[in-house]
This record gives sequence, C-alpha cells and structure tokens, in this order.
Amino acid sequence: ENIESYHGEAIGINVYKGCDVQMSGINVDTVNAGTQLTSDDVDGLTLPNLIPRACAMDIHDETLVTFIDNDDDMVGQNNVNGYDIDNCINNDDDIDDDSNENENGISIIIIAAVIVFVAFCIGILIKYC
Repeated sequence: ENIESYHGEAIGINVYKGCDVQMSGINVDTVNAGTQLTSDDVDGLTLPNLIPRACAMDIHDETLVTFIDNDDDMVGQNNVNGYDIDNCINNDDDIDDDSNENENGISIIIIAAVIVFVAFCIGILIKYC
C-alpha cells in the first residue's frame, strides 16, 4: 500500500524468477510510478532509461504462482498509476511477452539460415563431385 517512485517503476508485489509461491486474497492499493515526471519528460526518455511502469503484481518468467482458491483473478488492485501499466505478469499466456516472441523469431531465423547453408553446401558437392 502507498508505493511511490518519483522517476522509475513501482511494483506492489514482485515475484522473482524461480519462485514457487501460493497466494490468497491479495489486494494492492495505491502504486504510483514516475510521479515527478511530466509527459514530455517520459516522451524524451531513451534507453537505458525505461518508461515508468506501475504494477500491482509483477510475476517473472519461470515462476509458479498458485492461487489457493483456484482463482486467477485473486489479485485486487486499486489506484495503480504510471506511464506503462501493461505486461506486468510476464509468464501469463494471456499477456503478450515481446521478449519471448523475439527469442522465438531469432531461433527460427537461425534455423532457416542453417538450412539454406546446408542446402548450398550440398549443391556445391553435387556440382563438383
């Protein structure tokens, strides 16, 4: 309750990679990120500075969270404010995780490049042998 970050992200509950937790009756109230920044300040941010993100709960990849009452909507939230409030639950299948899409896309490109290279080598062997 009453979490405030002047210039960065603000997280009510952070569940890190590799955790195995059980939860019930979670309610997060008043999480504010980037409270001392204007919209112009945020628009001017460049990497490595990230847009101030606010999350009631941030669940990282490779994490097991079990809601004791078998209700995935057990996290109540009120007054969660920031310049980016999307994609806080990284391992939820219903939420797009661009990093996973990029990793899969890169893997497909590498596999395709290997296939093309092998086909090229076989073509050269056939032509000159």
